[in-house]
Amino acid sequence: MSGGKATIAVLDDESKMRSALRRLLGTHGYKVELFETGDDFLKAAQGHCPDCLLLDLHMPQTTGFDVLQSLSSLELQVPAIIITGHDEPGNAERAYELGAADYLLKPLDETTLVKAIERTCLGKGQTSD
Repeated sequence: MSGGKATIAVLDDESKMRSALRRLLGTHGYKVELFETGDDFLKAAQGHCPDCLLLDLHMPQTTGFDVLQSLSSLELQVPAIIITGHDEPGNAERAYELGAADYLLKPLDETTLVKAIERTCLGKGQTSD
């Protein structure tokens, strides 16, 4: 591991969720970048890929599924953890098929979320220290 702080991108259309995740992840030592739309994230990721992406599945316009497909087609190596409050049959399977690293349900459990991020970021050689 490099010992550097991992950068976590949070893509969620709800401002309260983005703010809560920024505070939570910041207390664990992560650098956090916030995005409201899939298009904003995809534009930014082409210049600088975060170590991990927390990706809301259900958003207006560009959905989480759309973002996963775009990451693949743009050949951007950004591990994504899906976070959703609207689980539907087949969504987890579809997300994994599109390359998601994990699939978590809102409300998010802090311990589960941090462990998922640690597993995902370990593959990129980053830590929260």
